[in-house]
Amino acid sequence: MKAETKLQRARIALLIDQVFFATLLYGLKAGEDKAGITKTMATDGVRLIWNRKFVNKQPEPVLKTVLAHEALHPALLHHLRRGERDPKNWNIAADHIVNLILEAANDAARAKNLQVPFEWPTDIEVYKDPAHAGKSVEQVYCDTMKQPQPEPG
Repeated sequence: MKAETKLQRARIALLIDQVFFATLLYGLKAGEDKAGITKTMATDGVRLIWNRKFVNKQPEPVLKTVLAHEALHPALLHHLRRGERDPKNWNIAADHIVNLILEAANDAARAKNLQVPFEWPTDIEVYKDPAHAGKSVEQVYCDTMKQPQPEPG
């Protein structure tokens, strides 16, 4: 299956299962990363940039999760709030925030004995430390700067 088809199917699944996150996603202009910006997916707040190899390797439920993840970054204005902070560490802090929101949706589904809406990739680091729950991205950034972090996926 072509990467474009997989992404479209994941978008549709997100729209059917999680309308809120899908609505956020449809505000981003999607395009393949031909400049080598990312090994997975990324957003600059306007565009959703995807890596063909990554998309081809992931199952559709994981792509649905990654799409929701990327849609939350601009919704939470992460691209505007970074300021002069280190981009790599800021992204790690922002990933904790975004992934904890998605994991909260999973927890809500589990509490109702429903299937979880978001499946995590198994081949990349997923930042979602529960110690950061309820914090702002700025607070998490300060916390993570106090300790060395592994390389993100």
